[in-house]
Amino acid sequence: MNVITILHNKAMEFADEAEIAKHKKGNNTAKALYLQAFQLEKEAALKTPIDYVDRVPRHVLLRSAASLAMLSEQYEEAEKLILLGLNTAPPTFIKEELNEIAAEIKKRKTQTQKAKFIQFVGLFTFVNAAENEIKIQALDASLHSFIAPSDLLKKVVKELFLEKVNVKASIAADGVLLLTDMQRAA
Repeated sequence: MNVITILHNKAMEFADEAEIAKHKKGNNTAKALYLQAFQLEKEAALKTPIDYVDRVPRHVLLRSAASLAMLSEQYEEAEKLILLGLNTAPPTFIKEELNEIAAEIKKRKTQTQKAKFIQFVGLFTFVNAAENEIKIQALDASLHSFIAPSDLLKKVVKELFLEKVNVKASIAADGVLLLTDMQRAA
């Protein structure tokens, strides 16, 4: 087995683990696994020699790396790989797939830009693990409820319950606060 095959196979293992983590452990774990998969797949793609007779193997790996970069929210990296793939005469089916990934990245970037974020300091006072809900009392005594991914919830409950914390959250379109990060306040 050559290095490229080993890198690709390991990348696919991480991608499979990411798919499982999306459903069991939350998006942060999945994103980290997709990032590892992307890094390995990118390395495999760039190590694949350009063969002007059979361009498919390199282009398949470039497309795969771009997709994994997108899934790990490494949009700039994905766009670079898409451009590399498109600029080296890919087969038609790969060109179409790269263009589809580019369109999906554009859509995701637009959604991310529309998201609203909040950040404040408060006291972590309540957790309901069954509902993935936590409550933070802000310094002005207002109480804020958040939904937290399971992996983040486990981490913050163990480390930060009844502590003064810095909170970062996004506001979903329906107004629900989605916890993105929480750390001990200075």
